[in-house]
Amino acid sequence: MDRIGVLAEVPFLAVASAPALERLAAAGEIRAFARHEFLFHEGDPVEWTYLLVEGRVAATMTSPEGATVTAHIAGPGELCGRVDFLAGPVFTVSAHVLTAGTALALPATALRRVLETEPQCLLRFATDLAVVVTTLTTAVADLVFVDVTGRLARVLLDWADEAGSVALPGTQSELAARLGVTRQTLNTALARLAHDRLIRVDSPRLLHLSYVAALAKLARVSPR
Repeated sequence: MDRIGVLAEVPFLAVASAPALERLAAAGEIRAFARHEFLFHEGDPVEWTYLLVEGRVAATMTSPEGATVTAHIAGPGELCGRVDFLAGPVFTVSAHVLTAGTALALPATALRRVLETEPQCLLRFATDLAVVVTTLTTAVADLVFVDVTGRLARVLLDWADEAGSVALPGTQSELAARLGVTRQTLNTALARLAHDRLIRVDSPRLLHLSYVAALAKLARVSPR
């Protein structure tokens, strides 16, 4: 694996000097992970961060009652623990593997050193964090102002291809977690959309959008 090439795909590391990238690459370790494995758990000390090369990982949070919500699903080129490695000292989310793959594990201290010694990386990292904050603010607003059917409609519109087909990238349980609801609530919302003939359910993981304009109205977005 070309470790330096992998690191250079990360926006805030792409502007790092060659020596800084070489030191970070040398400090990293290639690790494989299996489906349903955890890269780290909420509350674990922040010692490593994980740059995904292959696979998908969900950042999840669990309530005292045991309910789990998905804050983000990371794919290749994304850094798991990208906020906590700087804020620390423990992870505020768990990293649950959805699809087996590999990652370049990076010591948190080495990654922090890059930001301390490479001002251009720190500036780009701050810009990336601003995008994260904006995304989370939108997500919170959706939870308050848009009901579950509207949130589901928005996700389906985002995932649909030009023909209106939606191949769910994960299980229905993962989609429910992404929306912040139980699977039963998700199934109720899907059944409502199907009953209203806004979608057609071809299989548990394949849907078709029948009435995009109505779905966009539910989602409070402009139809594409």
